[in-house]
Amino acid sequence: MMALTAPLLATLDPDTTEVGVLAVTRHFLATLENPGSQSWQFAFAIASERWGTTRGPQIAMALFAMLQALRAARPVPFRHCDPLCPEDRLRVTPEESALLRMLRAMTTDLTHEARQQVAALTGGRMDPALIRSGLALARMLPRPAARAVHYRTHPGLALVH
Repeated sequence: MMALTAPLLATLDPDTTEVGVLAVTRHFLATLENPGSQSWQFAFAIASERWGTTRGPQIAMALFAMLQALRAARPVPFRHCDPLCPEDRLRVTPEESALLRMLRAMTTDLTHEARQQVAALTGGRMDPALIRSGLALARMLPRPAARAVHYRTHPGLALVH
């Protein structure tokens, strides 16, 4: 859990999908820290409310798989804000920020940015399990209409007519 010294979530300009991912993430992490909290139930409820009763649990499971890979790849614990504290919900830790930026980069096909955020999350390692699970989650997440999707093309393909 994080103190009120963490920056505001609004500084990341999150879309509705990212806000939902962060809420579900925090509840899963709370459960992993304290299994007796049963906070995973909130995670699934939030996912179902945001993305529907079919897609929501699928997205939640993909997010949980990515969090398991992330925890295994990190040399130190993942700091997060308290999902049940109204003040903390408005804040974001550096780890949460890197996670959201990684997923944003993966959903918009910005490979270089995604790699930078993977490195920030893992202490410099390009962890294959985290990358695989992050990409699988990114493919499942709804893409907001207001945010442009950037596609990079290989420079050699410009020569092909």
